[in-house]
Amino acid sequence: MSILDGFFGSKRDLVWERLADEVGGNFFEGGLSFGESKVRARVDGWVVTLDTYRNEHGTTITRIHAPYINADEFTFTLFRRRSSEDRHRTGHVDIETGVAEFDAAFVTESNDSDKVKKLFADDKIRQLLWKQREVHVHARTLNDGLCH
Repeated sequence: MSILDGFFGSKRDLVWERLADEVGGNFFEGGLSFGESKVRARVDGWVVTLDTYRNEHGTTITRIHAPYINADEFTFTLFRRRSSEDRHRTGHVDIETGVAEFDAAFVTESNDSDKVKKLFADDKIRQLLWKQREVHVHARTLNDGLCH
């Protein structure tokens, strides 16, 4: 960990403590045995977690885990073209959303192309994704039908 990581990490912890207070959640300070710091909040019986991890390249990634019931087992992954995820993928087929500019900027993989097209037909969703310099959205099914 560099000296800058220590400085920004402690500032992030202050921000995350404030976020936890504002959303009625809990802040968990990281450490050697606890991993990175995180915020957890209970929302309508679900536990939503915001945390970070360091990938194999040393980049700190912020992620949110928000479980939901996935009755039809729809899964998808979305990330920017030429991103780390794009460079490390193997053998997956891109799904075209039908929006040429969006398809040129993002890779979408899924088990249901019709649902992907319907999801990304929404202008607001596409605009929010456009604003993210780096983004990786992954909705997957766990064994019990619960998804992240």
